[in-house]
Amino acid sequence: MAPDFICTACLEDARLTKYVLDKMMENSYPALQTGRTTPEKVKARAGCVAPKYIAEFKAHPHVFEEQGNWNRASEGGRSP
Repeated sequence: MAPDFICTACLEDARLTKYVLDKMMENSYPALQTGRTTPEKVKARAGCVAPKYIAEFKAHPHVFEEQGNWNRASEGGRSP
């Protein structure tokens, strides 16, 4: 994929919000399995991160910036 590919036109807020929840559930799988957190806590944390991620995504819409967007959106928070 070309580094200048911009994908804001193909991804709406609902899809990005679902992406955040899915990614956080996947990343939290070990903690969920061992009882160190609950799905409700992960969903609550995703609810805080999603608006920040959407704003970062809109500010930096290039596909190659996804990890940086994720890092900026999730920093400053605590784990579920």
